[in-house]
Amino acid sequence: HPDTSLARACTAAVAIALEQAVQNDVQINMTTPLPDAKVAFQSGPLERVIAILLRYAIHQTAAGKAITCTVQLAGTAAIIQVSEHQRGVSEWELASLFELYGTTTGMPDSMHADRLTLYLAKRLTEDHGGILQCQSKGLGTGSMFELQVPLVKGLRRSRTNRPAPDQSARLAPLRQIPGTGNHATVPASACVAASMHAHSAAP
Repeated sequence: HPDTSLARACTAAVAIALEQAVQNDVQINMTTPLPDAKVAFQSGPLERVIAILLRYAIHQTAAGKAITCTVQLAGTAAIIQVSEHQRGVSEWELASLFELYGTTTGMPDSMHADRLTLYLAKRLTEDHGGILQCQSKGLGTGSMFELQVPLVKGLRRSRTNRPAPDQSARLAPLRQIPGTGNHATVPASACVAASMHAHSAAP
């Protein structure tokens, strides 16, 4: 069974999406759980799914603005939420957002390419026993993707484990990304190398 570090997968996904963030001048704000957890999801596919969601959010965000990625542990699952706070998704778009040949009339050009990657993200998630869904109250309200992936047996939590600001020293996987506590801010000017190698930083 896969045994993947959740923090490392998130850090790698940010590194993948960072080039797009730099090009679009969009900031990535990330909050991760303490301590790290292992998930039953192969590392490569998990990094790809999270990166797809980050890139989608970046595409829907104006220059100079930010997207957010929040990670929590709840019961038998890890929950990754990626949010953009501008465009949102209409009701008719939401109904077929993860379908390969869903409704595209009226969609901006960027969303036509996103349709294929969102379909892939959904398939990869379900192949690993996870759940991927999107929530939005409509255009202009932003949107939030929620990815639920199973924790490795033996590391499951009996209650939601939310980030603890006073334990920042335990956040080694994101140590080199500018920020304080368990909240890491990745500005558009940050370099990909810092994110890719952050897991080796000393506390």
